[in-house]
Amino acid sequence: MAADLPAAEGVDRLAAAARQFGANVLINNAGIGGFGLLEEQGWGEVERILTTNLAVPVRLTQALLPSLRAQPAAVVVNIGSAFGSIPFAGFAAYSAAKAGLRAFSQGLRRELADTGVRIVHVAPRAIDTALNSRAVRQLNAELGNASDTPEAVAGVVIAAIEDECAERVVGQPERLFAWLNGCAPALVDRGLRGKLSTIKRHAGDRTIAAAGLSQS
Repeated sequence: MAADLPAAEGVDRLAAAARQFGANVLINNAGIGGFGLLEEQGWGEVERILTTNLAVPVRLTQALLPSLRAQPAAVVVNIGSAFGSIPFAGFAAYSAAKAGLRAFSQGLRRELADTGVRIVHVAPRAIDTALNSRAVRQLNAELGNASDTPEAVAGVVIAAIEDECAERVVGQPERLFAWLNGCAPALVDRGLRGKLSTIKRHAGDRTIAAAGLSQS
């Protein structure tokens, strides 16, 4: 079924269908990208990024918790992003939403530790899908950022569920930098500073392209 998840009615409709089905697995995978410099993004765009990537999975999880707890065992999988642990220039709002989703996953996992509901958080790096704009694809290519196929990420999600893994970051460099950003963020600041001009140039291309579309 299709549902407009940023709207409360869409979440309620999907939750009702899941309850009727007796679902015992919830995968919060809906999301939108958010490449752009914060001062150049309209508030409407920022709000959509925060709502879709953070508020929607929180609301849907809350709506389904009673029925999930009624199951002998259940799993909630939140699909985050490496940017939730390594916030990136040009993705400030998106990184904030994904960091919030990671914190939500950790907090809820601790809240439900005495129940049969497990909370899994999977943080992919770039995924080769239509979610990435042309500017993002060009940025990743110039910076040498690795990307994975949707099938590869799906395999990681399935393995995390089967292995009863609480958290998983996809990609070895990303796991290292996520750890480093938690221990010594100033080092990551300095490392990313050298990429800032490239990020801003591609963010400018994104703004020009968006302006052209709005005028056409």
